Amino acid sequence: MTYKLFLDDIRDPRTTPAYFGFDDDFFKDMVIARSYDEAVKIMHRNGLPYVLLLDYHLGDNNYSGFDVVKHFISKAEIDPSELDPDFKYYIHTDSQVCGMLMEKALKKFLERIGR
Repeated sequence: MTYKLFLDDIRDPRTTPAYFGFDDDFFKDMVIARSYDEAVKIMHRNGLPYVLLLDYHLGDNNYSGFDVVKHFISKAEIDPSELDPDFKYYIHTDSQVCGMLMEKALKKFLERIGR
């Protein structure tokens, strides 16, 4: 299944300021996960998303958006063919430091596989 995974415990994609400039088509195949567990279940059921839209703080003290990033990377390393050639990610967390942590992990992974 081709889809975008929006991870945020509170916000909705259309009302998240980071995505105000996007047209209606951008939101069409978006699946919303409100927690780490929900995101993992979605990826297990649907495969890897071709777009990740990430918040860091999920309101659950046990897991964060970074844990979702680590799960995504682990799943992509197991089966690289599952990673869409046009994979993209967006980070909309309020924490600049946490956002940079997720971005660094994703960039490093994509560089390691030659993307």
